[in-house]
Amino acid sequence: MAGSGNRVLAPTLSVSEPSCASVVPSSTRGSRPEKGWPVARPALGVGVIRHGQISTAGHKSGVGFVARCRVNDGTKVHSVTAHGLSAAEATEALLTKLESWTPPKRKRAAAVGPDGEPLGAEVDTDIERVGVDTTLGDAVRLWLAEVSADPELRLQTRDYWRRVARQTVLKDETFSAKLVSRLTAGDAARFIARVKRTTPGQARKARSMLKLVMAMAVLDGDIPHNVILDTPRVSRGKKKVQALTHEEFHEFRAALRAWREASIGRGGSPRDPSFLVTDVTEALAATGLRINELLGLRPQDLDLDGDKPTATVRGTLVSVTGHGITWQEAPKTESGARCLTLPALGVAAFRRQLELNSSDDFVFTTSTGAPVSEHNITRVFRAARPAALNFVTPHTFRRSVATWLKAADATAAATAQLGHSSEAVTEEFYIQQQTRGTVDNSVLLQSILEHPRQG
Repeated sequence: MAGSGNRVLAPTLSVSEPSCASVVPSSTRGSRPEKGWPVARPALGVGVIRHGQISTAGHKSGVGFVARCRVNDGTKVHSVTAHGLSAAEATEALLTKLESWTPPKRKRAAAVGPDGEPLGAEVDTDIERVGVDTTLGDAVRLWLAEVSADPELRLQTRDYWRRVARQTVLKDETFSAKLVSRLTAGDAARFIARVKRTTPGQARKARSMLKLVMAMAVLDGDIPHNVILDTPRVSRGKKKVQALTHEEFHEFRAALRAWREASIGRGGSPRDPSFLVTDVTEALAATGLRINELLGLRPQDLDLDGDKPTATVRGTLVSVTGHGITWQEAPKTESGARCLTLPALGVAAFRRQLELNSSDDFVFTTSTGAPVSEHNITRVFRAARPAALNFVTPHTFRRSVATWLKAADATAAATAQLGHSSEAVTEEFYIQQQTRGTVDNSVLLQSILEHPRQG
């Protein structure tokens, strides 16, 4: 079986070559014709592997031998090698290797999403549908690949689901190795419970993603039921809403001013020379915008010279893994697209930024003209806020605006200002409930009691 010179792929094993479990059946064997090569080869069945003639040669290091052959897996030809101290030992090692040989996983070119965002290993899978032998990890990757290729989904949404998968299912090798066809509601519930113990905020997201993945598996036909529907829902866990009072708002503004004036920054430069954080704070209080909606405002989104100055929300900044901070041409939700009339405090903040920055891209920018990261604003808030206001974050101003409007008008006004789709969301998660004082409905009750119903 040892040979030298050029090696070619033989259509069959020669009679003298030992066979192994993975080679083509003997019924397809034959000898290569002397003329007319190449000829049509018989089709290979699924899982059938055919290898060509084995050749040996001395190792380039001068020690031992290398045995080589080519293997056809039905779609591609691969070169397989093995080493030994002698030609016979190298050949025997190669035959042993061929008995359990499987094609190597193909390397893919770096994938990108519809907006050019790089896609990582979380979408790398060779399957095209979910079957009974598909692992949960591969099912998640297939679902993510479809999500990541959908241009109808927002860039932020696509990145959100990839991040959830990395941080939950794909992170747990034992759970992701389970077969989809054998996954039980108990398996899923125990996994979600483990996630909740370590990272509570991810548990609801993990369950939502698994429900969508299993729905895809059911549609593919081999999985009869979505077992995630049988798992208990993960409660959101209601947090106490904390909003600033008017007095606390002015106290925070004063603390921010003191922080800016107390000392100079790195390299001797004054802190916040462009009043960026100051104006962001006042614009948040004047609009109730999400921080990235505010930082994503462009000069063309503002009309400061009209009878009623306005700011129009048409998009938002998003931070995408491997893609950095970019502008998304759609706010977080459909109801988030809105036009807000600005109070004088907001007009002054926006006007100052337009005059100081003179950027054509965004109202708020860094010194280099780049979009501002919300993390930089949050970092300054932590450094400047007094101990009594250590709960203040950029999102606190959104809750504060909702609470102020509710107190002055009604929940409907707060819902419209914040761009929510329902008053229930505003009421439950954004409005700080006031301590109940004396309940006085005496006049209303008396009017009812004075006029008894007829009949």
